[in-house]
Amino acid sequence: MIELMELLELKRAELANTIKILIYKQNPDLLKNLDLNNDDIFLEPLISGYFNYQNWKSDFPKEVLSELLIDKNDDFKKIQHLYNGDRIAYLPRIGYVDGSDNLSVEASHTIQNSSIEVLKYEVPLIRGMIHLLNIRRPIDDEDLLLDVSLYNKYINVLEEVFVILNNTSKNMVIMMNTVIKKIVFYQIKNKFGRSFSSINTSGLLYININTALMNETYFINELVITLNTSMFSILFHDGKNVFKLAYSTKISSYLNTNDIRDRNLFTLFSHFFTNSSSAKCLIQVYESTASNLYRSVNLENRIVFHLKKAMLDLDKIKAIINFHTGIEYVFNKEALWVYERTLDELIINLDKYESHFVKYNFDDFDNKNSFRDFEEG
Repeated sequence: MIELMELLELKRAELANTIKILIYKQNPDLLKNLDLNNDDIFLEPLISGYFNYQNWKSDFPKEVLSELLIDKNDDFKKIQHLYNGDRIAYLPRIGYVDGSDNLSVEASHTIQNSSIEVLKYEVPLIRGMIHLLNIRRPIDDEDLLLDVSLYNKYINVLEEVFVILNNTSKNMVIMMNTVIKKIVFYQIKNKFGRSFSSINTSGLLYININTALMNETYFINELVITLNTSMFSILFHDGKNVFKLAYSTKISSYLNTNDIRDRNLFTLFSHFFTNSSSAKCLIQVYESTASNLYRSVNLENRIVFHLKKAMLDLDKIKAIINFHTGIEYVFNKEALWVYERTLDELIINLDKYESHFVKYNFDDFDNKNSFRDFEEG
């Protein structure tokens, strides 16, 4: 735990330094009034989102960056580009500014006993980033919902979930408070979406609202998956340093596989880490008598899903290692440490839970990419 936290802090510092350099290149004057020793300022997800969105939309206003860095001593009349359709602007270091009255401020909501903020009102940049991060599966803009009604309906359930996690998985909560800065709810009309995180807005979890699935188990599972995905992207934000092989190489280059996605090495390792680590977190909740989800069947189903996914990906990783005649020819040092740590945890949990697998149908499981596919299959 301590070693992983130390590695995460090191990688977060690297990300913060990257953002400092990007700000300096665009407008060095902005750094004059910022505490360069406070990495939290530079790890704001909307700032990294700004740079990534501007790379995608070159005409995106550069003034957005200076507005995102406004503090309580600045003149709020400077705000021109952050307002949503209801004339509410979100300022990361302040909260929400109402542009329709006397620029009154509403504090943002933080999960009780944590440092994690849950966004209440729509933030236009986040809408843009959802479109960017789903560019391979485009979403019609009119179908994308980010309004306050989602917050009002689900914030209490999310708070209850964090109470459960605090009572059952304190290490996970510590990790979340280290890695995650913000959570946003979003929904796609008449369509199943997915919860996700991205290095492009590192520290922000996008929790998909699917009214057919909403309960505590769903929220815990989505938090666990997006947390571990976010952790992996921070640990290995420079994918080129993970392997001694080309990280974008398709796994079909090394082995015969019925994986129709034909993932690359980086994605394979990411999925192995995320599924194994997610199973570990869910098991802590499942086995705790302090939780109302103790021995929950719904939770067990998700544990089995993640363990089986991790086990199948482990088989592929081992086959790739054998193809190259040794693990030392596959992983670089930090990635090897994370792989072996994850493997040790997976073996422990498989010893406890592999006997549960006989109850489940795993036909074509390799190509069932979501728990919903597995549940329906």
